[in-house]
Amino acid sequence: MRFISSVLLVVFIVVNIGGDFAVAQEQRQKKFSIGILAMDALGVPADEVSALSDRLKTELFNTRAFEVMERAKMEEILKEQGFQQTGCTSDACAVEVGQLIGVEKMIAGSIGKVGNTYTVNLRLIDVETGKIDEAVTEDCTGPIDRLLVITMRNIAETMANKVLGVERKLTPEEMKMREEEAKKRTEEEKGLAQLKKKQEEEAKRALQPKGKKKTWLWFVLGGAVASGGVTAALLLGGKKEEKPPGETEIPLPPPHP
Repeated sequence: MRFISSVLLVVFIVVNIGGDFAVAQEQRQKKFSIGILAMDALGVPADEVSALSDRLKTELFNTRAFEVMERAKMEEILKEQGFQQTGCTSDACAVEVGQLIGVEKMIAGSIGKVGNTYTVNLRLIDVETGKIDEAVTEDCTGPIDRLLVITMRNIAETMANKVLGVERKLTPEEMKMREEEAKKRTEEEKGLAQLKKKQEEEAKRALQPKGKKKTWLWFVLGGAVASGGVTAALLLGGKKEEKPPGETEIPLPPPHP
């Protein structure tokens, strides 16, 4: 009897473990349907933003966590519904589009450029709840090619790991790139600090009285001139007038009575 109970207990545990494993396997194999809104182009040509959006779609598909709706199909559905996608960048609008096209997640955001730095700001939005599952910001200094090759992949993996509940680790290439960017930011901050110090010194010099140096100069020159005049007077005063040789002094005639 005890043996039979032990066997039944083992069978019960195995069934439960197998059921849990099957559920976990099914969850891992589940793909989330997702659509990508047209991204805002801030200082970046529209055709380049479109190319980056297509690359993001490919990278999202490669994670095996998403079923990405094609742009043409999404535009066709929205056209049938009479929905104008132009200017649709808010989270509420993204949720509305997601409901119309029948997906679980939506991605909205922008790609911009400031100086030589590109910045990508994207949000992963849950259509059912309207909440943001993940907000990703990636900065890249250098050519736009790095956005296409590295940044879009990083964003796709970050969003996939979020929905799958997996913590993403940085690759050696990403770590090196972030170290280079941090070093460059440090150098820029150091240069700005030196420039600020120089400007402060110039401002202090500008506040000094402009006539101060000239006053001292005139004082010195005036003293020198005065000293020279006194010296010349002393020399002239102490020198007797000499008569040419051979000249005799003629006496004055006596006064008339």
